[in-house]
Amino acid sequence: MSMTLTAEMNRPLPETVGLVRRSVADTCGHILGMVGTAVDITVVEVHHASV
Repeated sequence: MSMTLTAEMNRPLPETVGLVRRSVADTCGHILGMVGTAVDITVVEVHHASV
């Protein structure tokens, strides 16, 4: 499975990608009944966090 992501810099990018990856894998397992062996994420844009 692969996806693209636009991220905000309110936390380190590797942490954000890890959270998204885990969330996608959990959703596939719990809601769709699918087991994902890999979730490839490409960050296509980064925004500065707004205050």
